[in-house]
Amino acid sequence: MPTDYNKLFQRLEPPAPRPELLSIVLARISVEHRRAVMARAPAFAAMFFSAMAGLFFSIRLLWLEIYQTGFVPLSSLAFSDFSLVMVNWQDYVFSLLENLPAISIAAVLIASLVGLIAIRGLAANLSTLFHRSALRSQFN
Repeated sequence: MPTDYNKLFQRLEPPAPRPELLSIVLARISVEHRRAVMARAPAFAAMFFSAMAGLFFSIRLLWLEIYQTGFVPLSSLAFSDFSLVMVNWQDYVFSLLENLPAISIAAVLIASLVGLIAIRGLAANLSTLFHRSALRSQFN
């Protein structure tokens, strides 16, 4: 038995795949990608609708807290007595910040951010789902 493996494998031809193997593999990848998109799209849609419901309730809570804390009458002081506000502008700004409902504003911002993330994910999934590339149209 020869021990020089380079001489032994020098005469062998490299294995060649079937000519249709590339199209079979690409078609299978396309099917799996489409299946993954179809699984993710409902999750992003549910995330979007729940974010919009959360946004609705957080905006409603924000308006309620703005009126309950006295933020509106205090902010309208800048229009009714501007000279008094300018004299004591630092105290006025701190009073406005004290009366600002920060947790409600944070809830509105978080719900908006989640809604935007859901829209981005839904748009990316649906665009890949309905995008007709030249390669995929070969198989149809």
